[in-house]
Amino acid sequence: MKPRIYLVEDDPEMRQVTRSVFERGGFRVSDSATAEEALVEVAQNLPDLLVIDIQLPGISGVKLVEILRSQPKTATCP
Repeated sequence: MKPRIYLVEDDPEMRQVTRSVFERGGFRVSDSATAEEALVEVAQNLPDLLVIDIQLPGISGVKLVEILRSQPKTATCP
């Protein structure tokens, strides 16, 4: 099974370009535009790797990483 990457990027064009690059590299990619969406999705289906934009609307990417690191289920996800 292909490794799964979860991408959090608010810019639609950048999200599509990044997604395409990862998919061409053989990864399965899920994505969201906000940290709030990502918290729900990642909690339900832990990816092999998180790629997070640091400048997101609402909760920043930096704060998202802090939240994920504080939760046992997601604390070690790269």
